[in-house]
Amino acid sequence: MSEADGEFTAFCADEYPRIAGALSVWCGDRAVAEEVTSEAFARAYRDWKRVRRMEAPGGWVRRVAINLATSRFRRRQARRRAEQRVARHTPTTTRDPDSAAVVAVRDALQQLSAAHRTVLVLR
Repeated sequence: MSEADGEFTAFCADEYPRIAGALSVWCGDRAVAEEVTSEAFARAYRDWKRVRRMEAPGGWVRRVAINLATSRFRRRQARRRAEQRVARHTPTTTRDPDSAAVVAVRDALQQLSAAHRTVLVLR
């Protein structure tokens, strides 16, 4: 293990419980808090050469975790709104099966060439 890895491991041991605990209160969900905290620490590890020189690397990780949680909640809310819009515009009645005449026309169209079928359908 390199010196930087050992330093990062010690940083995680010190900061992870505090950040995950604070995010748990902020999110209201311990599992979400742990997930975004882990992602924030993964990003800190990726950029550790830069992050370790910061005045408050723990504050940076906390801010990244809060941003990740906020993005997650926004995406979930946007998905919920989209699902509600789709539900409002989705007919709730069932469609009657095609009548015999509709089936006969569809079968007749299938007998035509693609070009002729296109002309009739567009007409």
